[in-house]
Amino acid sequence: MPQLIKTGLYITWGTSLLLLVSTIVGIQTQRHGLKSVTQRAIPNVIVAQRLKTAMTDIDSIGANQLLEEASTCNPADQQDYLIRRGDLAGRMVLAARNLSLGAAEQPPLQMLFLHFSDYIA
Repeated sequence: MPQLIKTGLYITWGTSLLLLVSTIVGIQTQRHGLKSVTQRAIPNVIVAQRLKTAMTDIDSIGANQLLEEASTCNPADQQDYLIRRGDLAGRMVLAARNLSLGAAEQPPLQMLFLHFSDYIA
């Protein structure tokens, strides 16, 4: 009987040790996943949203200028357009400098750089 209790105790310790190791590995994997998302994915999403906002601003300013009569063209609108255009160019540079660009993110950014002048025109 004491031998059976000893064997059961060793099996319980072994099982507890395996459970501890698997828990530690699971926590480390989760921590690595969260780190990947917070340090790599979220900054890319923020840069993409800011690019979208800058492009939308440029579009709205350009549309407003086209709808206004040529005689009532406001110089402040032109200045705002140039500021937004500079902001967009700066955000594009920031996106290109981002070190965590993945393979899926590079082609759209390359297309944006290639066709930026066409977009502005």
